Amino acid sequence: MPGIEEDNKQHDREFSRIKTALSMRMRVVSAEEKAAVEGRIGGISEIQFNPPQPLSDPALYEWVKFLDAKLDQILQLIFENKKECQMPMEVCDLSGGGMSTLSQEQFAPGDTLEISILYPFSPPQILRLYGDVLRSEKSADGYWTAVKFTMIDDSTRDKIFKLVFEKEREIIRSKRGE
Repeated sequence: MPGIEEDNKQHDREFSRIKTALSMRMRVVSAEEKAAVEGRIGGISEIQFNPPQPLSDPALYEWVKFLDAKLDQILQLIFENKKECQMPMEVCDLSGGGMSTLSQEQFAPGDTLEISILYPFSPPQILRLYGDVLRSEKSADGYWTAVKFTMIDDSTRDKIFKLVFEKEREIIRSKRGE
């Protein structure tokens, strides 16, 4: 029975999984690159800036420093990561262990992919995830591709957990009518 097999697969999964739409891009990692890649977080790094001159009101000064830092982050994201900001929205099935998504390109099982995802929380970041293709099957709109994350650090996996958790909360709230 197909339903029982699917239920068993769901129980065998190590991580929670959510279907969502994300700004993302995938590419095959060449054999030369493969030895050097690691799961890492891209995008905004530490920002160096000159804070405004101190004001007489300490609370106002802290608020101006905060706004100045936010503006610097936004400008850096726009100008330095313009290409990443223009990533198309794709529907995917995402978990801490991997993902599946529709792609226009067929990948071979065993190919290593770099998947860049625009992380939608503050500060916005580009998550660069690396994984091996498990399967890439023809469908009506392209190729349904399943990827298992193979090179991922705990910090990056934690960001995926947060993303999955927040999407689950949105679904629960919408069902409750909040």
